[in-house]
Amino acid sequence: MSATDDFLNSNHSYRVASYDDLNFEDEDSVNHVRHLTQAWINERAAPDILQYEQSAVDGLLSKIEEQTATIDELDSSSDTLMIISILYQTELERVKFVLRSYLRTRISKV
Repeated sequence: MSATDDFLNSNHSYRVASYDDLNFEDEDSVNHVRHLTQAWINERAAPDILQYEQSAVDGLLSKIEEQTATIDELDSSSDTLMIISILYQTELERVKFVLRSYLRTRISKV
């Protein structure tokens, strides 16, 4: 159990039904984020357009859709759950920024 789960369970009145679905911590997602971040850095540094990272982009797009749906379903009636929701939304926006910037960089080279 994570520290967040312990905290939520200790307050007895807080429980996120789909808390396990609310993260980028699974190995595939972390790998996609790292891979796309490296591709974004490489693309920005290269004078010519590089090979498109299809698997990383597709993997992140599907994960972004899942996370968005899960965050929308999250009950943020308490302060604790609202903070957790904000943290996940912030991480989601960071990943979306890298994805948008990667695609914009590629488009600008065409």
